Amino acid sequence: MNFILTQPSKAKTLFTILLLLFSSFVYCEATNGSSSNDYSENIDSKSSHEPISGDGQNKVSWGLEYGTAPTYGFYVATASKSKTGFYFDIKSSFRSPDEKDVYKFSKTYATSTLGDSQTGTKTNYVSINGGVVYGIHDNISLIGALGIVNKTEYLSFYDNTGILGSGNTYYIKGEDKNSINAILGAMFYIEKINLKIQYESGVSSVAFGVGGFFN
Repeated sequence: MNFILTQPSKAKTLFTILLLLFSSFVYCEATNGSSSNDYSENIDSKSSHEPISGDGQNKVSWGLEYGTAPTYGFYVATASKSKTGFYFDIKSSFRSPDEKDVYKFSKTYATSTLGDSQTGTKTNYVSINGGVVYGIHDNISLIGALGIVNKTEYLSFYDNTGILGSGNTYYIKGEDKNSINAILGAMFYIEKINLKIQYESGVSSVAFGVGGFFN
């Protein structure tokens, strides 16, 4: 499986498409399976205050997350005590400048030939990850996942002439590379809510998530 994302605009489009498709798929699967569980749930007469994840149950959780890189993303996972389930997330920092403000000449040309000064750096991340969750308690699961993260840097310059970029600011594309992203974390279930915390090696970021359940 190859997720080489080198164009930020294409990465954003791919992010949106995958997010919609995967969310629709999981929702349909969860909806189809929920009707078969209604009868057994009525017999058991379980209270809504009992643990979200228990023996014989298979909950599909979803949520939105924020990472300190910063990144913003969406995740889905199964939750079942003492069982292994799946985990998937997709995220981006959405920090790519407008394409019309990005130029293909080098940093040396900008500073030496044009005489412009660098004013900063924007870094955009796009990451797709998949792995497993393992329930160690009624309300706690561990997360382990691997994925690909694309890191693209944009060097910002100030244009004294006002010709390049927007508001006298334009960008030159810097480092653009893909690397492995390893994730370790945990999910906590509190009635109808799931909470998540994890560390991501590819972006050196801690991510926090909150969401609910499909079933």
